[in-house]
Amino acid sequence: MRKLAFSLIIFLFVIGTMSRLIGQEIEIRGDTDHEELTVHEGVEFKVRIEGSGWYLNRYDREHLSFIRRFVEPSYTSFDIYSKKSGQSYLLFSYLDKDVYVMVNIDQTPLVEEQVQTEVLSPEDSSTAVYEEKIKLEAEPSTDIPKEGELPKKLEKESEIYYVDKEKKKVPVPFKDEDDQYRKGVRYFNRGAYSDAENEFTAYLESCESCKYRVEAVMNLAETYLALDNKRKAGFYYDKVINFKNEKYMKEALVKRGDIFYSDSNLEAAVSHYERALEYSKKDLVLLKIVADIHYELNNYKMALGEYEKLKDSGEADDEVFFRIATIYDSPGGPRDIQKAYNYYKILIDKFSFSEHVKFARKRVDFMEKNFFNYK
Repeated sequence: MRKLAFSLIIFLFVIGTMSRLIGQEIEIRGDTDHEELTVHEGVEFKVRIEGSGWYLNRYDREHLSFIRRFVEPSYTSFDIYSKKSGQSYLLFSYLDKDVYVMVNIDQTPLVEEQVQTEVLSPEDSSTAVYEEKIKLEAEPSTDIPKEGELPKKLEKESEIYYVDKEKKKVPVPFKDEDDQYRKGVRYFNRGAYSDAENEFTAYLESCESCKYRVEAVMNLAETYLALDNKRKAGFYYDKVINFKNEKYMKEALVKRGDIFYSDSNLEAAVSHYERALEYSKKDLVLLKIVADIHYELNNYKMALGEYEKLKDSGEADDEVFFRIATIYDSPGGPRDIQKAYNYYKILIDKFSFSEHVKFARKRVDFMEKNFFNYK
């Protein structure tokens, strides 16, 4: 027992005076585009990025080695090894977002820190345990490759994990199900629409959590529109509309309305455009489209209300004033000769370049000739 106690004292003294190399750590916000980091040569360091879907897109393999990736609920972290001094880089990506990290690797002496002495519990009082702990502390980590050596491939997918609400490590595969959606986005952005269709469709068929379900359906609609398949595009725009997701609602309604309009289904088109206006009441372009369709359908009362909104906005063009005048000048509906005359006069005075001026002058001359009130 005396020999054992003496061995314990010697062990604690040795462990207390040992030193270890310190690796740096950088935390990056998810909305950052560029960061710079200085590290020492021959050290493992960590990069943590806000958000759980980041992956290492490209990096300088001459100076750096990628070791492992950890996915957690609020961030993704990457362990990197600096092999060679010099200026290097890392490029992380997530959907259409990239973060570029410039890495300066220097050869200055590494900072050292004293390791905290660990007090062994009574159940650890065995020579085997002592030897194992000394071995763990004294031997260099096998995770860090030697200079000029690539990191070892991870043997188990369980080495990648996230921490759940109960603080437990939950193993996840290195490639998660959302990678298929992200791959579809990359194909779409490159114009490879058939490949994008395959990826989005496969994602929707196989995903379990389906974090990007709405986005995938919306992208699939856009893909079919790019492939000139209006029937399938309309089907998926309808699905997005049924999700009632405000982020995509207006765009889906407008695109669905466009398809109806191209098929000469004006009633369905204007119905979707009017719903889209509920999400952006100040969209004057959309307001003009709605007014024009009502005018084309001879829904003069509906058209007049929308044209009046455009006039009150101060952004009305000559077409708006002309159509307001003709609505008031037409038999039936909101007919008002006085207002028609006034709007024809505004058109003549303010828009002398308009193609409608010739017609407006004829109507003004007729009214002034045949109605005493206008002489």
